[in-house]
Amino acid sequence: MKPAPVFRPLRADSQANSLAVLGYRTDASYLELTNEADMRQSAAQHLLNVLSCVTDLDEFTASELAGCFLAVRLLSSDARTLYDAACDCRRREHQASKGIGQASEVHGLHTVKHARAGQ
Repeated sequence: MKPAPVFRPLRADSQANSLAVLGYRTDASYLELTNEADMRQSAAQHLLNVLSCVTDLDEFTASELAGCFLAVRLLSSDARTLYDAACDCRRREHQASKGIGQASEVHGLHTVKHARAGQ
């Protein structure tokens, strides 16, 4: 029987981690994490596009506008955390494929290799 996946909190700060109810699977692949991040970033962009097309923001209450901007903030924060996790996942996959003799850092889509000190 396969053990249940472990989840990591979406929020990066320590105070939020202790109360986190949302997270991502630690066994998720680079592509899964990137796709989830892309969907959240796209949703935030679509909401901002809709708001930018409104000719009279007075049509909304302060509470409605605050809710829209809170949604954008949460979606953007989640996307950032998922992109960070995807980069970490990609780095681990790359290190595993290259063996223990090298360490790698992933910056966006470019991989930079660094030989370990003393080798």
